[in-house]
Amino acid sequence: MSGKHYKGPEVSCCIKYFIFGFNVIFWTSLAGEERTLMEQLLQGFRFWE
Repeated sequence: MSGKHYKGPEVSCCIKYFIFGFNVIFWTSLAGEERTLMEQLLQGFRFWE
């Protein structure tokens, strides 16, 4: 394999950015849900104090 590189099908630039944007929205929404869940748990613990 001297000098030969694999030239497979490339993903278009639009698809890359679409997937990237989807990942950003997905993970930030999960982080927001986790934060509200933690806030609810903390309020529950404060209730018992």
